[in-house]
Amino acid sequence: MELSADFCVIGSGAGGAPLATELALAGASVIVLEAGGPAPLAELGERIEKSFWRVVRHRNAALSVATGLPVFPIVHGVCEGGSTALNAGSAFRLPEFLHREWMSRGVPDLTEAFNRVDSFIKVSETADELLGRNGELMLKGLRSTGWRGGKVPRNAPGCTGRAVCTLGCPEKAKQATHLAYLPVARSKGAQVLLRTRATRITASGRNATGVEAVTQDGRRITIRAGRTIVSGGAIFTPSLLARSGISAPRIGENLMLHPGSVLAVEFDEPVEMGQTAVPQSVYCDEFLESEGHMILLGSVPPHLTIPALTMTGSPSSILGHSRTGFWGALIRDGDGRGSVRTGFGGRRKISYRIGGREMGRLRQSFLRLGEMAFASGARSITPLYFGSKKFSSLRELRRHLPERLPVRRMTGGSVHPMGTCGIGRVCDGNGKVRGYENLYVSDASLFPTSIGVNPQFTIMALSTSIAAGLLS
Repeated sequence: MELSADFCVIGSGAGGAPLATELALAGASVIVLEAGGPAPLAELGERIEKSFWRVVRHRNAALSVATGLPVFPIVHGVCEGGSTALNAGSAFRLPEFLHREWMSRGVPDLTEAFNRVDSFIKVSETADELLGRNGELMLKGLRSTGWRGGKVPRNAPGCTGRAVCTLGCPEKAKQATHLAYLPVARSKGAQVLLRTRATRITASGRNATGVEAVTQDGRRITIRAGRTIVSGGAIFTPSLLARSGISAPRIGENLMLHPGSVLAVEFDEPVEMGQTAVPQSVYCDEFLESEGHMILLGSVPPHLTIPALTMTGSPSSILGHSRTGFWGALIRDGDGRGSVRTGFGGRRKISYRIGGREMGRLRQSFLRLGEMAFASGARSITPLYFGSKKFSSLRELRRHLPERLPVRRMTGGSVHPMGTCGIGRVCDGNGKVRGYENLYVSDASLFPTSIGVNPQFTIMALSTSIAAGLLS
């Protein structure tokens, strides 16, 4: 089958849907390709485990693994709406100090683009009744220290705290792109082809001409497009470009992952987590610029609490699991130690090695988290890495937390891959792949630096800005 359009957009998540919608609103013909099927929808009142297995069964998410020290599993959404359908709903703007740095590197001013995105996704801070006891205690610690922060901004108007944001909001309160954008795009004539995987970008010399794709049932589709925009995310986008023979230098380099620290915080009272509040409700960005980390509450479902504590090797921590909350921090990584390579037969190889600067930021985040925890009335704290120990006071933490954290004992994991087609290296400030005509990138792989906050809002703003450039 052959199709044609002014624009072909590969991916329906934060990078693809806003751009496709803006193009369709301007009267352009648009085809969106999405490898996954419809976004998952958890059922009201069901257990988190059941929602999780539904996502697995319908293959709404994919898992990649970055080899290195430590090993990093990377989770991606593979469904209509991409990872926006499966994230926690946290919607931070790009920090101002980074916005200035990005503009110095050729990224356009995104202020108006952020405002435009906000008109679609309706961002507001977390309501008090959705904090949960874990969030209330963290907010108490934040206010006791006097550090900058507050309740997390979220794109979920009407949220009632069902706590399954990452498995498909059952009330459709979270304004993921399949709810906030794609219905508008469709109403303006855009075609959204689900379960249709792009296999190759076609080109005549260095001029992109469209996309070859295959449906889930094996049908092959050729799309002839005036311009092609790749929005598959920082893992899949460089892989598709490489498989297609796109030879722009440094594609796939500079992978950044937002490594994180997690602290188990034990109180003298039960701490409600799981299905009683939103997953992320309180943050502290006091040290994002100066120390390279942002503190963020992360609720862990009850059935995962004991396994998380088991890794520390502290039996007393396991016994107190019902009184334990989990607080964490996102680390701005900047050593550029990761990459996405495509080898023989299109096989993808991802590597990432956490650097010395990041390990220093991890240690500092544990100290700041501990200070906030004890200010909130915590009984004890346990940094989560293999072989860690429990601390009963801030003084004890400061004295006995290793100066050099054991990298081999750290646990890795990421839902924020960035940087593999960075602006200033692979693409220009409008997302255009250097050395090629009519070929663009619009996703987190464009990020010239790690940002240290949840990235979906910034990706959508970049996508909106790139659409404006294409239309002009």
